[in-house]
Amino acid sequence: MNKKVTFLLSLMIAHHVTIYAQKEAANWVFGGHVGLNFSCPAPQLYLTPFDGLEGGACISSSDGQMLFFTDGDNVWSRDLRIMPNGHGIGGACPGFGQPSASQSSLIVPHPGIANQYYIFTADCEEDNFQDGFRYSIVDMSSNGGLGDVIEKDKLLVAPTAEKIAAVFHPNGKDVWVVTHGVLSNTFYAYSITSSGLNSTPIISHTGQFHQGGRGYLKFSPDGKRLAAGSFINISSGGLPPEIFSFDAATGKIVSEFILPDDSKPPYGISFSPNSKVLYTTCGWAGYSSIVPTIEQYNLEAGTPQQIVDQRYTIASPLAIGALQLGIDGRLYYQSLARYDGRSKTYSLSVIDSPNLLGELCNPVQTYLTLPSTMTFSYGLPNFIESYFQTPDQGYVSCESTGTDPNENCKIDVPNIITPNGDGKNDEFSLVSDCQY
Repeated sequence: MNKKVTFLLSLMIAHHVTIYAQKEAANWVFGGHVGLNFSCPAPQLYLTPFDGLEGGACISSSDGQMLFFTDGDNVWSRDLRIMPNGHGIGGACPGFGQPSASQSSLIVPHPGIANQYYIFTADCEEDNFQDGFRYSIVDMSSNGGLGDVIEKDKLLVAPTAEKIAAVFHPNGKDVWVVTHGVLSNTFYAYSITSSGLNSTPIISHTGQFHQGGRGYLKFSPDGKRLAAGSFINISSGGLPPEIFSFDAATGKIVSEFILPDDSKPPYGISFSPNSKVLYTTCGWAGYSSIVPTIEQYNLEAGTPQQIVDQRYTIASPLAIGALQLGIDGRLYYQSLARYDGRSKTYSLSVIDSPNLLGELCNPVQTYLTLPSTMTFSYGLPNFIESYFQTPDQGYVSCESTGTDPNENCKIDVPNIITPNGDGKNDEFSLVSDCQY
């Protein structure tokens, strides 16, 4: 590689590190054994024991080292083993047999105690929302730095929907965590400060009456808005997308407008990094007669009807679920790329420039094809949405540099199980996306 290209690549990587200093969301764990690391210029896949149908959560250190992850019922350390006291934290969904909430969990660092984290867990519709909204506490200073669940399965409120969203307070340290009631129009906003969790929520009665509990609730990265999707099931339908204003100083939520859309009720939902564009997906559409799509809404287009009239539709594969921003400023979703009754091809798809409108957003249907050891699910990991308030700049790619952008990038991933002690494990292998 000549000096000019080397300098450009180095500059782009350095620029990336400066922009994306928040690496708490640098590791993702989701689906059937999928791990994804964003610490290098090109995301890298690795296998994990996580096996979830829908949501989950993970957290990394400020320099991008995996700390722990959860499916809402179990908590795994970075050594890929369940933490002490790490089973039965509240989101088991007994009526279904495994965690099955759209947003089953979310992890929040304790603003006042270093190395402590709250795990919030959501209820599920399959067991008629009998478990409620709960929390547990992890102490990462215990168990030789691998963590210990020191409190677990503490009830906050019930019944609640399959929704958890979080955003930082304007002071950049405290956190708001929000969930929604079932058969109601009630939001519950909990504050976490240096003193810990305030178990008395700020309650807001606003917006549409949610009959079903499925679907996502997301903050805009700037913390000024919430968006909610809600549906019962494909045959029963649900509600059109609704936008709410959020007062980050008080925790109060007020319905701003409903998008009078005649398309499918949304399951996945996400804002763009600049908080000006909304994306939605229909839930589980790949297993019905409904043709699944991703809808893009320009929230600055005018009235709610004008926003809907100017929406841009992105064709999707047979099945699609959650939407999730990455720390690279791109918007990701999982795809079932092919299903012929005998075989399936799983891939991670991406909207490369989600701040841009129409075809300029550049959806890439098959960004990473998942190996046979990994499988598709509807969910992606849940994070504090403030982590993604970033400029619309993607990672360096193999095509843009003519070489592997990860060539000089070394990362510490939880790829450390070595049963025979030789330092290698073929099952837990790490690969660059340049190999796909």
